[in-house]
Amino acid sequence: MTTNYSTGAANVQSNAYIAALAGGVGGPAAPASFAFTPETLLFYCSSRLESIDTQIDKYFKDQQALNKATKEFGDLESIMSRDPDQWNKDDQRYIDHKDGIDAYQAGECNEILTIYRKTDNPDVKKACEDAFRVRSGHDISEYGKDGVVTADDIAKGYESKAIDTQTKEQWAARIDSMKTTAGGLSKNAELNMIQLQSLVSQRQLAIQLTTQLMQTAHESSKQVVGNIR
Repeated sequence: MTTNYSTGAANVQSNAYIAALAGGVGGPAAPASFAFTPETLLFYCSSRLESIDTQIDKYFKDQQALNKATKEFGDLESIMSRDPDQWNKDDQRYIDHKDGIDAYQAGECNEILTIYRKTDNPDVKKACEDAFRVRSGHDISEYGKDGVVTADDIAKGYESKAIDTQTKEQWAARIDSMKTTAGGLSKNAELNMIQLQSLVSQRQLAIQLTTQLMQTAHESSKQVVGNIR
């Protein structure tokens, strides 16, 4: 909350001008009687800090969202990379699940559902919808908020040819597409972090300036009192 250091019509106009100046946005012109006094300088610093804090809060929330989406893509890629259709027949994973591939695949689909229901990122949602359709033969919207994929669902998907069985190359291309999208999110996160670090530095500088101004104002007051005496 911005502190109002002065009162009166002229000072209200000065405060409005300073607040706009501190926020780096357009605003009213400087009043004819405007002057930078210790009070107006402190008001400027307070307004500047408020503006920076608002920006930091926004970038911090954006950073959290980007990090969360990047992790979700990583989780989805991990699920897609263990596709049973691509296992060799002598692969231990295949041997372990050869009597329950449908159940295993249903478990994968439920993992995708979990990511889809938790994410707020549209790119992650789209990737989940695509992966789910390929792995289950169903549209992800059919399962709503609480639906669960069963082994019978997978078996019916294979029987009806709804499950899109793909070649190893097609599957690799699908995973590469996910990696490309996730890479874009990572780059955005890096740029966002640079901006966030810059704002934190600006905030530290504004605090230092405020401290120096307060010290200067205090020393000036002591000198005035000394001269009066």
